[in-house]
Amino acid sequence: MKQSGAIFLVNGAGKLLLIHPSGKYNRNAPWMPPKEEIESGETPQEAAQRAVVEELHLPPNSYDSVEELGAITYKSKSKMIWCFQARYRGKDNDISLDWENDLYGWFTPVAAREVIKEEFTPLLALLEGAETC
Repeated sequence: MKQSGAIFLVNGAGKLLLIHPSGKYNRNAPWMPPKEEIESGETPQEAAQRAVVEELHLPPNSYDSVEELGAITYKSKSKMIWCFQARYRGKDNDISLDWENDLYGWFTPVAAREVIKEEFTPLLALLEGAETC
């Protein structure tokens, strides 16, 4: 089973940053937090933090207060994703998406339930008070 690290960046208003995969095939695909597959010798948190750099082109100092939320497994059992949350300190115009993603947005945990990949929904309850993280 593949393993990845994902990170929910939370802004000062308690909204979560989610990204949408690009391409015609993904037009109706669900949104997700930035995530990257764990490389050899890397921890889940390091993979999640690498996702911020690679997918959003943000420096490591753009967020702080990283906390582990737990892990989810896709229904297909093809991937386990270790999830984290962090307080985002940057600005919207600091974000620059890589080619794999076409959109990003800030969602309340309640609004995120409508667009996020289903397997992530149990974690949204943990993020409802995230503005205080």
